[in-house]
Amino acid sequence: MNYWCQTVSLGYDQSNRQDFRDGGETDCSALVIHALKEAGFDTGSATYTGNMRSNLTKRGWKVIANNGRPQAGDILLNDVNHVAVYIGGGKLAQASIDERGRITGGRGGDQTGWETNVRSYYNYPWNCYLRYVAATTSSKQATGGWIAEKGHFKLNAAIKLRKGPSTSDREIAIIGAGSVIIYDAYKIDPNGYVWIRQKRGNGYGYMATGRSKNGRRIDCWGRFY
Repeated sequence: MNYWCQTVSLGYDQSNRQDFRDGGETDCSALVIHALKEAGFDTGSATYTGNMRSNLTKRGWKVIANNGRPQAGDILLNDVNHVAVYIGGGKLAQASIDERGRITGGRGGDQTGWETNVRSYYNYPWNCYLRYVAATTSSKQATGGWIAEKGHFKLNAAIKLRKGPSTSDREIAIIGAGSVIIYDAYKIDPNGYVWIRQKRGNGYGYMATGRSKNGRRIDCWGRFY
């Protein structure tokens, strides 16, 4: 969320909500769902605020009453109108409105610094908080905890590609910043790293894409798409 709300210029437009790039556009629910997928979470068929609760509570998330005391990582949900993520320190991250105060038709990118933003916590009002409490078994989970998923990972910095999913495994190559890895599965260590798997001519290569703690991602070293 920090990357999309602060590092790049991402605007707001409900009619172009999946345009995730510097100069692109999104809306509140598309941004949160995209960020969850980048972090390795299964979001099911969630597409907007109205079906986020039903999909996420089947996948390890718990409904918490809006008590004014969210925890870092909580999804702040109004089922009808808005969603944001509490990032800790009294701050939340969100996609808000376009440069004209409208929901569609504006220019690409963040024209005001406020279309996507990090700001002090406020009560929208939120119907509830969604808090991740436990990993659940995925129907796509394969041997060794790997979950099948095809995608691309663009590196923010150089990362080692290895022969196995461990920092003690032999290095194949150092992949430079800006490079794109095509992967076919991912795995989250309980306490360690979030790995992706790349099919290669002679087997597989493995790359750590960020750190994990208690079975969930705590940072990300690139962008998934």
